[in-house]
Amino acid sequence: MKRITLTLLAVALTLALVVALVVGIAVQTKMVSRSDLAFLVDLGRRDGLAAVYSVIKAEIYGVDEDNAADPSYGREAVPGRGHAPWVVRGNLDGHPRMIKFALAPGLWAAYRTESLSLYQVWDGEVLFEGAAYNYQHGPQPSSRGEWYLRDEADTRWFIEVDGRELPATVSWLGHDYGPGRASAQMRFALNAGEHNLVLTEEPELVQQGEERIFRRSFSQDDPSLVAGFRDGGGRRYLASGNIDITLAGTTPITPIEGPRRGRDAEAGELEHGAAVIAGSDCLGCHAETHRVAGPAWTQVSGKFRGKIQDEVVQALTRSVLEGSVGTWGQVPMPPHPQMSEQDARDAVVYILSIGEPEQERDPPLDPQGKPYTATLEYDILPRLADPHPSFALDNVAPRGFEPKVGGMDFLDDGTLALASWDLDGAVYLIDTDAPAETRVRRIAEGLHEPLGLTVVDERIFVMQKQELTELIDRDGDGVIDRYAAVSYDWPSNANFHSFAFGLLHRDDAFYFLLSICVLPGGASCPEQLPTQGKLLRADTQGNTSVYASGFRTPNGISFARDGGIYVTDNQGDWLPASKLVRVREGDFYGSRAVPNEGVMALQEAPPAVWLPQDEVGNSPTQPLELVEAPYVGQLIHGDVYNGGIKRVFLETVDGREQGAVFHFSAGFQGSVNRLERGPDGAIYIGETGNPPNWGEYGKPWYGLERMRFSGNNAFEILAVRAQADGFELELTQPLAQDIELSPSDLLVKQWFYHPNEQYGGPKYDEATLLPSALTLSADRRRISARIPGLRAGYIVYLRLDERLRDDEGRALWTAESWYTLNAIPGGAQVTRGAPVSAAAATPAGDGWQPLFDGHSLDGWRNYGGDVDDVRKWTVQDGSLALLQDGAIPMWDLVKSAVFGGGSSDLIYHRKKFRDFELSLEWKISEGGNSGIFYLVADETEKTPWLTGIEMQVLHNEGHRDGQIETHRAGDLYDLIAADPETVRPPGQWNEVLLRIQDNRIEHWLNGVKVVEVTRGSPHWNELVAASKFADMPRFGKADEGYIVLQDHGDPVWYRNIRVRELHSDQGG
Repeated sequence: MKRITLTLLAVALTLALVVALVVGIAVQTKMVSRSDLAFLVDLGRRDGLAAVYSVIKAEIYGVDEDNAADPSYGREAVPGRGHAPWVVRGNLDGHPRMIKFALAPGLWAAYRTESLSLYQVWDGEVLFEGAAYNYQHGPQPSSRGEWYLRDEADTRWFIEVDGRELPATVSWLGHDYGPGRASAQMRFALNAGEHNLVLTEEPELVQQGEERIFRRSFSQDDPSLVAGFRDGGGRRYLASGNIDITLAGTTPITPIEGPRRGRDAEAGELEHGAAVIAGSDCLGCHAETHRVAGPAWTQVSGKFRGKIQDEVVQALTRSVLEGSVGTWGQVPMPPHPQMSEQDARDAVVYILSIGEPEQERDPPLDPQGKPYTATLEYDILPRLADPHPSFALDNVAPRGFEPKVGGMDFLDDGTLALASWDLDGAVYLIDTDAPAETRVRRIAEGLHEPLGLTVVDERIFVMQKQELTELIDRDGDGVIDRYAAVSYDWPSNANFHSFAFGLLHRDDAFYFLLSICVLPGGASCPEQLPTQGKLLRADTQGNTSVYASGFRTPNGISFARDGGIYVTDNQGDWLPASKLVRVREGDFYGSRAVPNEGVMALQEAPPAVWLPQDEVGNSPTQPLELVEAPYVGQLIHGDVYNGGIKRVFLETVDGREQGAVFHFSAGFQGSVNRLERGPDGAIYIGETGNPPNWGEYGKPWYGLERMRFSGNNAFEILAVRAQADGFELELTQPLAQDIELSPSDLLVKQWFYHPNEQYGGPKYDEATLLPSALTLSADRRRISARIPGLRAGYIVYLRLDERLRDDEGRALWTAESWYTLNAIPGGAQVTRGAPVSAAAATPAGDGWQPLFDGHSLDGWRNYGGDVDDVRKWTVQDGSLALLQDGAIPMWDLVKSAVFGGGSSDLIYHRKKFRDFELSLEWKISEGGNSGIFYLVADETEKTPWLTGIEMQVLHNEGHRDGQIETHRAGDLYDLIAADPETVRPPGQWNEVLLRIQDNRIEHWLNGVKVVEVTRGSPHWNELVAASKFADMPRFGKADEGYIVLQDHGDPVWYRNIRVRELHSDQGG
C-alpha cells in the first residue's frame, strides 16, 4: 500500500511539474498572453489539475477525439462531388452568408447570398475551422488552394426595360436540390421599381475534352423581362440560359489569418506609446487608474482582458484618430487628425498593456466613499453527480448517432426533429421508440451552425447562424429539397461568436436571439453590429424588429405558460454572473457591449434569478417548465459548463418575478443544451459541448437522452419564498419527527453584483447572516427563517444543515439554494445604503461597527509596536493578510516570547471591549496556525496570550496541533474542544461569531455554536488549573480587553471584522 501511495504521489507531482513547465514556456515564448492563465486557474480550481493538463494538451496536440462527435450519421455522398454535404452554408474567408458548392473533387464555387455575387471558383479545399467544425475558438472556414475566378466586389443586378438598365435589389430566397440531390440551384428575386422577377442559378462543372468549364445556368419566372448583372470589373452579363467560363490560369490563395487570442506588447511599442501619450492631450481626459472625463486606462485594458489583439488595436486606433462617443458614456472623445496612424497604434498598445487584466476597476463605494469588499471565493456543497431520484434516465441515440444538439421540436405524430450544431449542419427525424437501426433518419444538411428549431403546423423551421430557414420536402420522398429563406433581415459578420440562438413561434411571428461579437479569449469586440445582443421578432414577411436588448450570449429561450418569454444569458463584460430573465418588450437587460447611442444611460431590468458563477451557473441554456408534481410551474434549464440541470422557483414581488435556483439533476452523458417536452410526457435532453471551456470536463460533446418522471421520491427544498423578515423554505417531504431545528441549521450569506465593463465580476459586501429563529410548520414541511440584515438587491445563499432527514431517513437531495432578492415583500426596501457583512448576521441586526475597512490598516498595529511601522501584515483583496516573511517566519513570535518587546501579532488598538460580539471570517494556508485573542488586558506582557483568551485558527489535518484535542480550529485554546467540528479546508473562508457577555463565552464557527463556558465558574477554574495557563496569574482575568490576531508564522487571512457591544438585555 505504501508503494502504491508513493507511486501515485510521484505521478501527481510529475503532472504538476509538466503543467508548470508547459505554462511557463508558453508565457515566456509569448504563445499565450498572461491573462489567458486566468482561465486555467479557474479550471484547475473547479476540475483539478488533470483538467488543466487536458486543455494544454489539446492546445498543443489537438482535440481529444474520444469526446468529439462524429457528424457523419446518415451522410450520403453524391457521386462526383468530392465532399459531403456538397452544398454548404456558412462563412468563408471573412465573408458572412455564403453558400459553397463542391462542384467536383477539389473544385469549389462560393457565392455571397445577400447580393447573389459569385465570390470565387477554386481548385483546393475548404478548411472547415471553428467551434462547430474542428472545435477551435476564433477561426472560421477559409479557402485553400488556387483560384480561377475571384471577385471581392458585389454583383450589380439590373432589369432591362426599354433598353435601359434599372438597378435591381436582390432578395435571397434559398436553394433547392434536384432529384437525388445530384444538382442544386439558388433562388433569388430581383426588384426594380414595379418590375419583379424570380430567378434561379445552377452552378456546375462541365468537362469538354481537356477543358473545364464553369457553367452558370439561369432561368426565370417571367420570360418577358430581361435581367442581368455587372461583375466587379464592370463586365455585363444577361441572366438567361448558360454563361460558360473556361477555367484556365490560377492564382495562389493567400490564407486569411484568423483572429488570435492576443499577444504581450513588445518593449519598443510600450516605450513609444507612452511617449506619444505624454506628448498629446490624452491626459487631459484620462488617467491611468481613475476616470476623469473619459475612462481610466485600466478600464480600457480590463475591458479587453489585457490582450493585444489586432481587431481591438485597429478599432481603438480608428477611434483615437476619428473620435467617438457612446462607448464609455456621453462625453465625446475628439478626433486627433494630427496624430499618425503608427503613433495612435502604439498609444493604444500601451493602454491595453496597463494594469492587471482581471483586477477590479471602478468598484462600487459604500456610504463612506470606500470600496466595498470584494471576493471571488465561494463555499458550496459538492455538485450533483447522479440523475434526480424522481426521474428515470435513458439514452435515445442509437450507436453511432452523435448529435451536438442545437435545436429540437416534435411533429404531431410524435417524431422528433433535431438539428445538430456540427460540421454537417444536419437535421434528423427521430422515431424515439423505434428499433435502433430505423430510429434516426437524416433529412437535411449543410446548414450553418443551427442553434434553434421549431415546428409550426407540421412545417420545420431552423435558426441558422445568419438566417431563419424553412425546410420543405417538395416531392414527398422524406428528404428536404428546398431550403427556403424566411428572414435574414439583420446585419451579419463572420465573427465566430456571432450566434443566433433559439426559435419560438407565436401569433405568426418568430422570436430568436443574437449574441454579441466576441474575440478569442472572451473580450467583446470593440465594434458591434446594431442588432447584436438583441431579442428579435420576425413577421411572416421576414421583417424583423427589436423586442428587447442588452443580452450577451443568450443561449436559452422559452415561453412561459402565460405567454411571457424567459431567456438565459451568459457571464461576461457587463454581466458579473449568468442569469435568467423574464423578458418585457422594450426592456434592457444589462450588456452595454453594443455601443448604440444612449446605451450607457439605459436602466437595466433586474434578472429573475442570478446564477452565481461556478456555483450554480456558467453557461445556462434552454429553460423548460415542469408539469410534474410537486414541481408544477417551476422551470428547469441546462448548463453546458457547470453541468446538469438546474431548477428555478419564481414568485412575483412588487410586480416583477424573482426567486431561487437549485441544482436539480446530473449524471447525463454530455452537457445539457436543449430541453423539449415530448408528446409522451418525457423530457428530451439534447447535449453538446466544445473544448476548452464549453462542456463538462471528461464528458462527450454530444448526446440525446430522455427523462421520465417516476414519482416524488426526493427529499429536497421545493421552494424558497421571500418574507418581510426572512424566508420560508418549503420541503418536498416532512422533516423527521425526531429532529428539532435550531438557527444553526441554516447557513445564510448575501452579496451583490456590480456590472461594469470588466469580464465577469466579484461578489461585493459578502456577509454571513445568522438567523434569529427557525420555525417549523405543523406539517413539518415549511421552515420560516427570521434573518436580520437582509438587503434588497442582494443574492442570498441559503443552505440547510446536512443532518436534516425526512421520516424515511433520507438526506436532502439538494440542501442549498440561491435567491435573488430584488425586493423584500411587505415593507420598506432595505438596500445597500449601509455596509452589510458578517456582522449583520446577528439576531438584533444593529449596532455593529467595522474594525477593518477592507483597504487599510487603520486602527491596527503590531502588539507592542508602532502604529507607523506595521510588520508582516498587509491588505490583500479586502482582507487582512499575514504572509510569510524572512528565512524564519516564526522569528518574531520566538523573539517576543523569549526576549520581550513588540511581536508581529496584530492588535486593534483603539478600544477595549467588555461585553461584545465579534464577527469575522478567516481562512488559513495548508498546515497553517493562527488565533483570535480577546480580552487581552494590555500590552505590558511579552505576548497577548499571557492575559488574553484564544479561539484557535488551524488547519487541523496539516498542523501538529491538530493532534491535540483542545488545540484544533474553533477550540477555546487548551481549555475546551470545539463540538461539533465545523471547520472548512484550507483556502476556504470560515465564519466566526464570538459572544462574551456577563462572563459567558460562546464560540460560533460556520453558523454552529461549538464552545460555551462561563468564565470564573468552578468548571472554568478547573479547566485553567489543568492547562498551560495554570501558572499565568493574569490569564483570563481582565474585565475588558483588546482584540488581537495572532502571527504564528503561517499565511492567514481575516476579513469582514465587526464588533457589537452588548448590554444586559442583548445577546443570548
